[in-house]
Amino acid sequence: MHFKYHPNHDWDISQTLPFDFHLHFGTNSATETGQAVFKARVVVAKRDATFPVLDVLLDDITYTFAGASDQYKHQVVEVPMGRATPTAAQLDTADVDVDSMIFVSLSYDGTLSTVSDPTAIFVFQADIHYQTVGAIGTKLNEAPWN
Repeated sequence: MHFKYHPNHDWDISQTLPFDFHLHFGTNSATETGQAVFKARVVVAKRDATFPVLDVLLDDITYTFAGASDQYKHQVVEVPMGRATPTAAQLDTADVDVDSMIFVSLSYDGTLSTVSDPTAIFVFQADIHYQTVGAIGTKLNEAPWN
């Protein structure tokens, strides 16, 4: 699956605030157990810069299913995406601005996953949580997000 994002212009691009990648998914199986592992490769195109500015493989996105209690449940897993002092699996916030394009290629890792029925897993969407300077949106990088 491929996703593309253009940061909203209320994104607080202060080069210090973190932002995170969220994967929304679930299973239609009442007997799903084991761990699902997804990989996300992120490429950034910055305005007036040579493409790509950044090309990063994020930390594994993992979730362990527990059977019937997870059937049709909307799961969300968050992994760090951008930091002012990034690891090798994160974007450098100084290289992302409101005119950037962020491209994410998401794949299911069948080698590392141990789920009982991988065909039962479905993805709703993927998004980026970021802090905003505007009147609406995420103001804090922790619950309650406002």
